Amino acid sequence: MSGTLGGVLCGGVGVFLLGCALSEGVQMRRLRRHGLHTHGVVVDNVRVRSEDGPQWRMAAMIRPVRVLFLPVVLLFPLLLAGCGTEKAGAGTGVDSSASVAVPSRAELDARARALQIAPELVYVTKAPGFTLAQQSVGVYGDDGFSGVYWAQATNAQIQLSVERGTMTARSCPKQPVGGMAGERTVCERDGDAWYRVGGGRHEYALVEKGHVLKVSGDSTKVTRAVLRSALHSAHRPSDAELAAVLPPARTATAPVERGDLPSTGDGAPDNEVGTSG
Repeated sequence: MSGTLGGVLCGGVGVFLLGCALSEGVQMRRLRRHGLHTHGVVVDNVRVRSEDGPQWRMAAMIRPVRVLFLPVVLLFPLLLAGCGTEKAGAGTGVDSSASVAVPSRAELDARARALQIAPELVYVTKAPGFTLAQQSVGVYGDDGFSGVYWAQATNAQIQLSVERGTMTARSCPKQPVGGMAGERTVCERDGDAWYRVGGGRHEYALVEKGHVLKVSGDSTKVTRAVLRSALHSAHRPSDAELAAVLPPARTATAPVERGDLPSTGDGAPDNEVGTSG
């Protein structure tokens, strides 16, 4: 059940119970005003009209009085609290606010190295309407990082990549945009970053200490403003964000033993033909 639907249902139940409680309170107040018991076991009270005005007539059948007002009032805040325990961020792909134990930094670094990624080159970002596709996370170049953010509404993609190196006014035109070799690259300085266009794609490249951070996308699907926003939002992840981005490291498994390998010799499989041919 989605968080929105669950919240609506919980809110509806809470309003219904509150309405029942208020109705019960009004009825008990009317009973007290006419001098009738509102606790224990009382006879049924029926309102009738007479010459002297409205009166209450006691019927012969006995039933337990309704005393739901206090329990409902006490349970109402608990109901609302229970409905609010669901974490936000459903459908975001990566939820760094989930109430799970965050691994140690050493374990998170081991996850990165298992993907051949240098831990110090892992970055995350955010852009309106875009969610990180976790299956896209992987190594870029020798030990760099790459991840793709996807917009479900437009099917547009933003690639975030980080690799060692630098970029200058001289080298910028020689480095293809998005790895599209053979395409002409046009570079333009925009603040501290380079805005680059080529091969139907455009990107922002920011030179950091010893590495270059890039955000790129299809020039027909991702606007320059969105790329600029993604660049400014890029940052080194917290432990919780890193745990949500990097998949758990695979556990080592013992090799499968083959029954057709001889215990002596060079270990070649035994392919001798049996007596049956």
